[in-house]
Amino acid sequence: MDEIGQGPDKDRQWSASRRWLTTGGITGLVIVALVLTVTRTSGFHHPAAAPSTPAASAVPPVPRVVVPPPAPAPELQVAPGTVLLTCDSSVQEQLKPDWRTGSLRVGTLWLVAGRSQRYVRLGRAASAGRTPSAKGLAMRDVEMLVHVDAGATVTVRAAAGTYPYFQFIDGYGWGAEYQSLNGDRGFTFVPCPREASGADGSTSLYDLGFAVSPGDSAAVEVWTSPTARPTWVTFTAPA
Repeated sequence: MDEIGQGPDKDRQWSASRRWLTTGGITGLVIVALVLTVTRTSGFHHPAAAPSTPAASAVPPVPRVVVPPPAPAPELQVAPGTVLLTCDSSVQEQLKPDWRTGSLRVGTLWLVAGRSQRYVRLGRAASAGRTPSAKGLAMRDVEMLVHVDAGATVTVRAAAGTYPYFQFIDGYGWGAEYQSLNGDRGFTFVPCPREASGADGSTSLYDLGFAVSPGDSAAVEVWTSPTARPTWVTFTAPA
């Protein structure tokens, strides 16, 4: 009777224990799940990766460009005993197409119509620049047109001792009164650049002159470059 009477009670106790274990296990699982969920949602966060820097921000700074000051123009070397004439002193003239035929050329220097007018020739005459004639005639003024091709400066200088009977004139075509060189014996020409020639075919010229006693002659040296040997020419009064 006792064993039979205790059977249902034991079954009820076992069933209650199983229910408690089952309920506790489920409750434990729920708690674990909640803990994991909370940990994932509100727990430790991995730091986000820093955004990559755009390539444009990595461009190196533009280097400073230092522009050197312009070099000073070289100082013009004026030959001793000469007057400096630059392109600013030249004039533009229309010459005949064959003007070079009757001109005397010494390197880049042209004495326009010098040969056709017979006031200059190549070479140094034996008596040129030595003993002036004793005729006592007045000196004669002669116009002298000079053209210099683009290039180096050119020096034209009368030999020493020729001043009493021969001298160059500065600015012959500027009026009735010419300008003496005041003791200087010639010119240093700075040629005009090629583009300075007139669009109408005109030629850049230096309008100068010289004075000489009729029957006398004077030796003149022409330097077409600072290192070249001079070329001698002889000036006389035109026939």
